[in-house]
Amino acid sequence: MASELGARQVRMVYLITYRKADCNVCNSREDFASKILSAFRSSGIKVMHWACSRENHQDGGHHYHMSVKLDQGRRWLRVKQTLEAEHSMKVNFSSTHVN
Repeated sequence: MASELGARQVRMVYLITYRKADCNVCNSREDFASKILSAFRSSGIKVMHWACSRENHQDGGHHYHMSVKLDQGRRWLRVKQTLEAEHSMKVNFSSTHVN
């Protein structure tokens, strides 16, 4: 049975959300996933498994969700900074879950 991690323990699984996605920055979920994976690679972090989805909204907008499982416990700040610097993407990372 999985156990919950303490607040200060480093996670291996994250949910990444790009709210109000700019279609000029990411025009498909494949494009979004490619940018996320590239940011992890350039930060020296190996992604073991991932899944990505695009959620459409009634107002015509959309956002992306991507779950990633890393090869070991890592912090994600450098990945977030890379995405913002290289693609002007402001993403949120969530790690409140059971690994």
